[in-house]
Amino acid sequence: MGPGELSLSDPSRPFRRELRCPFRFLSFQFPRADLRVRDGDLRAVTATAFARTDGCHRLVASYLSRLGRSAAELEGPVGHQLGRTALDLLAMLIDERCGRFAPQAPDRAAALLVRVMDRIVRHLGDPELSPAAIAAAHFISVRYLHVLFRAEELSVGRRIRAERLRRCRQELLEPAAARDGVAAVARRWGFVSPSHFSRALREEYGQSPRDWQKWASERNASAAA
Repeated sequence: MGPGELSLSDPSRPFRRELRCPFRFLSFQFPRADLRVRDGDLRAVTATAFARTDGCHRLVASYLSRLGRSAAELEGPVGHQLGRTALDLLAMLIDERCGRFAPQAPDRAAALLVRVMDRIVRHLGDPELSPAAIAAAHFISVRYLHVLFRAEELSVGRRIRAERLRRCRQELLEPAAARDGVAAVARRWGFVSPSHFSRALREEYGQSPRDWQKWASERNASAAA
């Protein structure tokens, strides 16, 4: 093995590791059952090196290195979720090595998609939220992120747009929106340009922000009467 490479060891299979020069290495231990890959695939990659030129290796190695540096600060649900992501990425690397890489099918891909969706919802107000930012936050490539969304009704970019517009429409129906103004509502949910927001809302729902506010005002007045 060389610098930056990684390998798997299975304590149920006898092995010997010889280190003939000064070294430092990072070791992770996890239950075999938590790495959801085929037994035959795991045996095939045990005691083999994943080189830096392997497809997903750089992604997985980078994530594990960062996880190792911050491990002492992680606890509870956060640590568990990050560990689960590490195993998902490792399983993806094994699938790729064994020629079984089909991201839309495995349970781990579905679990990763749930976490991506959760991040989208929690960061809708960030104007920098984008496919590239989401991919970087989950230590995956933008290409793989788009693969995850192939079975979804909307692409990742359109999902972000649709969720932002839905939240804006909800706020525009509230009396407070008339006081805050359309531009403030748009900014709160990640739209930098009010004019772009108005066009997008009309395209999505067939009405402008002012139309929505007018309808909400008339509805509220009718309810009060």
